[in-house]
Amino acid sequence: MFRIVESLAIALFVATLLMFILVLLMRARLLLRERQRREFLAVWEPILMRSVEVAFSDVPHLRRRDLMNFLLLWNHLHESLLDEAKDHLNQIARALSIGDAALRMLRRRNLRERLLAIMTLGQLRERAAWDSLFEIAENGGALLSVAAARSLTMIDAVAAVPRLMPLLVRREDWPAARVATMLQTAGADVISEQIARAAIAYAGEHDISDSGCLPQGQTVNCSARLIRYLELAYNVSALPAARAIAESSNDPEVVAACLQLLKSSEDLSIVRHSLAHKDWRVRVQAASAMGRIGEHDDEQFLVPLLSDEQWWVRYRAAQALTRLPSMREPRLREIQALQADPFARDILSQAMAEVELQ
Repeated sequence: MFRIVESLAIALFVATLLMFILVLLMRARLLLRERQRREFLAVWEPILMRSVEVAFSDVPHLRRRDLMNFLLLWNHLHESLLDEAKDHLNQIARALSIGDAALRMLRRRNLRERLLAIMTLGQLRERAAWDSLFEIAENGGALLSVAAARSLTMIDAVAAVPRLMPLLVRREDWPAARVATMLQTAGADVISEQIARAAIAYAGEHDISDSGCLPQGQTVNCSARLIRYLELAYNVSALPAARAIAESSNDPEVVAACLQLLKSSEDLSIVRHSLAHKDWRVRVQAASAMGRIGEHDDEQFLVPLLSDEQWWVRYRAAQALTRLPSMREPRLREIQALQADPFARDILSQAMAEVELQ
């Protein structure tokens, strides 16, 4: 029995000692990495910061161990600078053959390294990465694929956007915020007509009935999503597309998305008609649109919505009433007194109180 206890005690001591040694090794490795990072920054941060002001390519050798630190710092500066300074950074990167290194990293399995490589190739506008980036955009995971799409727009937005349009529909896993960043990178000059045509075509081919049921296997309303991206396009392209789709679509989510874009008096007929839509999502966006473009006579269309069963519809209708041309507090008080529905009176009180606080 004593020998068993003794053996267990020795085993426990050895395990504790090994754990202690492991912690020391991990700590030493961490300190070494931090020292190497400081040494890297001491050399390269002044060089990269100077390149922001002056173009040059006479730079020291970049050690292999410093590649990741260099790419992190270089991309960070790229995201915060204007075009001329970006070109200076690219000149240094080309002198160091960073494009070749990024292409090799693109084939690795490490997600962090591949993502950094994709960002770098886009900033460098590296044409040699074109086919590889499209392959990732089409078949890669959500994070890598949308990053690859953005890099493609950096390399050549005019050529990339038409090929990326089908992916905006097919890749339901692309976060809308990241897609918007990609489209902003391409620029309104490039995307406006492309998005407008795609939105009209897709809405016409995949219109959803009032039931709101999506096609089999589809989890995102792609028509509505495309229309929301029209906010990034020029009005001369976006507004005609939104009007055409709103007048022809039977999909409530699509119509609601179109109403969010309408902003001129020529859209009033569409907005007035939508105020009586049976889907509350359409009614709430129509009421919001009335707050932007409504005329004095539109009071008659908004007052009934103060008693709508949906709170958001009542709230937007009350807000819209306060924003109609020539609308004054005495008239709002008069409208409120005429309402038999307590919900209508309450929501109008809230809207008037908000006006007083502004």
